[in-house]
Amino acid sequence: MLKPIFTGLCIAMMVSMAAFGQGRGPETLAKQLQTDNSKMMSGVVESNIPHAGKIDPLLRHLINKVERAENSRAKEAAIENLFPLAGVESQNGRALVSLFIKSGDPVAAMQEVERSGGVVYTVAGDILTATLPLEEVERVAEKTCVYSLQISARSRAAMNVSYQEVKANQVHNGVNLPRGYRGEGVVVGVLDSGIDWSHNDFDGADGTTRIQYLWDMSGTSNPPAGYNYGTEYTKAQIDAGQCFEMDGNGGGGHGTHVTGTAAGNGISFPGGYMGVAPKADIIFVKGLRNHQSYGGFSDVDVVNGVNYFFSKTAQMGKPAVINLSLGGHYGAHDGSSLYEQALNSLVGPGRIIVAAAGNSGDNRIHGGYPTQPGAGYNDALETGFQIPEGGTFGLIDLWYNTGTIYTGVAAYDAVGNLIGFTPPVGPGQKVENVLFTLFYLEYGLVTVDATVANDPNNNARRVTINIEGNNGQYLADMCTWSVYTYSETGNPEFDMWAVAGGEFTHHTGTYFRPGDFQKTLTIPGTAHNLITVGSYVTKNQWIDIDDSLRVQINPGGIIPNIGQLSYFSSLGPTRDNRLKPEISAPGEAIISALSSHLNIGQGVVRKNILQGGNYVKMQGTSMAAPHVAGAIGLMLQRNSSLNWNEALAILAATARKDVYTGNTVNTAFGYGKIDVLAAMINVPTGIEPVEGALAEGYELEQNFPNPFNPATRIRFAIPRAGQVRLTVFNVLGQKVATLVDEAMPAGKYEADFDAGSLSSGLYFYRIEAEGYSQVRKMLLTR
Repeated sequence: MLKPIFTGLCIAMMVSMAAFGQGRGPETLAKQLQTDNSKMMSGVVESNIPHAGKIDPLLRHLINKVERAENSRAKEAAIENLFPLAGVESQNGRALVSLFIKSGDPVAAMQEVERSGGVVYTVAGDILTATLPLEEVERVAEKTCVYSLQISARSRAAMNVSYQEVKANQVHNGVNLPRGYRGEGVVVGVLDSGIDWSHNDFDGADGTTRIQYLWDMSGTSNPPAGYNYGTEYTKAQIDAGQCFEMDGNGGGGHGTHVTGTAAGNGISFPGGYMGVAPKADIIFVKGLRNHQSYGGFSDVDVVNGVNYFFSKTAQMGKPAVINLSLGGHYGAHDGSSLYEQALNSLVGPGRIIVAAAGNSGDNRIHGGYPTQPGAGYNDALETGFQIPEGGTFGLIDLWYNTGTIYTGVAAYDAVGNLIGFTPPVGPGQKVENVLFTLFYLEYGLVTVDATVANDPNNNARRVTINIEGNNGQYLADMCTWSVYTYSETGNPEFDMWAVAGGEFTHHTGTYFRPGDFQKTLTIPGTAHNLITVGSYVTKNQWIDIDDSLRVQINPGGIIPNIGQLSYFSSLGPTRDNRLKPEISAPGEAIISALSSHLNIGQGVVRKNILQGGNYVKMQGTSMAAPHVAGAIGLMLQRNSSLNWNEALAILAATARKDVYTGNTVNTAFGYGKIDVLAAMINVPTGIEPVEGALAEGYELEQNFPNPFNPATRIRFAIPRAGQVRLTVFNVLGQKVATLVDEAMPAGKYEADFDAGSLSSGLYFYRIEAEGYSQVRKMLLTR
């Protein structure tokens, strides 16, 4: 009997391997009803998990992996396997994890972190960013002042024609405006892969750099105050050539290109590729810890970088906007993550964040449907999940608000035969490290974690699924996995995202539901207080460095039409059905600054380099977002106290609609296509003429009320038309606000000053007009 059995096993394995040689996964999948549990993989369903609501599932998974490691090498391997997904590293044999902490008492939480050997970097409202030894996480979670802990996931990086398309050129020339606006007095920030700080497009008229500060998180000495990593460079050091930061091959020059779109001066190609705010100051944060720009962005590093940026601009006394052309999918996509809450806390008057929508519009990374009642695998609906060839892991994140859903994972071989399935897991339960095996083939370890039955940040239920191939030890890419679900009663609906390692499949049938392209926005683009940007086409051909005409070819061999939605642009809405993206901008194919740190063929493709060799073609919502960030920079130049919601309302009200956007708001274009000129015309300046009042001479009156909290009004008069500037300074002589900076007709005016983001104390306000200057004092009390 042994010989026939062995022969049968060999034939089965050869059929399986041959089928995979013909393509990835079966053409069709069908439920194979079971009469017993022989196909259920061995696994223990656990309940009553400590701190289930406080520690997020990926962080818990990491803790368990490290705790169960048999030796130091196994511990290193566990950290290495999760490094692509989360902020974890090994230092001197100790695992350190980057995370967010939500606390009712941030001071007490900070003390607990420091007592545990950790470091706190940023406090944003009730959210802290920190690094903590992994073995201390559960001890910190026990403290009553700590509400929840969330591991720092990793994000990925998501102008001539586009500059005119959004009408930035008309704003620069002052069409229908009191003057031209080019970003003077405003700071544009970018957190990205790096920047070629030597590129002439980032210089001012005097030939010195407009980059005021540069925080290189991959640096090894002289970190910024309040942080213990990276290197900070000043304008003086950059001008002296004493900067060693790179926008290297790993990032493909992404950060240089993004910064050029937002604030490049276009000088390296006269008449060509100017950014939207070409005279703005620049602060850049290299958010990657690798010198050559490889790897992903840690969410904690992003928050630290944004906090650093706004701290610097506050010291400079200038309004500011920062661009985040990056994103990931670990989280609820409803704005409730601690990452997004922290960013929400950092915005305010004159402090705005713009985010890319993401480039997942053509990827089946979302799934969801109404479940049906059942009692096990036989009754469950399924959605396939495919790990690509060579892939070694998969991570899926599932969320729902009401009802009880049981979740499990099944696997099918190359011809669609059922390999097996995990036990189903209900709210508050988990099954861990289930080994899928058949015919001596081992496909992977699967963990289904539903311990978060009531997430403290959105009251939702959560299930995370980890599929691990242990760096090729298992054949995770040699089968089609599926997520199966059924309800206890009724038809509760859920949303799930393929966070990393693969996509959902197209398979449909009685029991199978396909993945889809809806709700594919990346985080932090789903945050409440950020402005999120989708992409459309403004260019489909260019002349390359070899004087050859190149044409934009999209998947399927299609040349895109000018004006259409970019095929990759992620779609909304958010999981809680808010409109995102809110606005769209040019993102395909965009010409902007090329990093000289790249090697052709490694960091950049030669055909994408433009004539002259200083610019490059790229595409993505990463390229769309800086158009909006630059536009908001111009808007802040006109009104330095604009808040994010005020800026968004203006962009929405003035957005263009055409045959591609349609006449109604939608989850692809949002309110429509950005019109920078129309937006600028509609920016309220906070200046009102005093009706019927004639100016007999120059005059600057005492503000009223005084003292004030938080707003006051300043009246002034000019007897003849001319350029007027009204600015506010602190006692150190630092400018904190520009209330007026434009040509005005003769008359009496009132200007409003909102000091909501400033501390108590004495301030000075000064008027300058046609040779006249006067200064007065005012007192802000809290």
